[in-house]
Amino acid sequence: HKWESLLKIVRCEIISFCRNDQVDAYVL
Repeated sequence: HKWESLLKIVRCEIISFCRNDQVDAYVL
């Protein structure tokens, strides 16, 4: 269960990071 929760957190961070990159690229 710990590994699953960690994976979920990592996924959320990666998704948010990718979204931020896309937004930055769009703004620039």
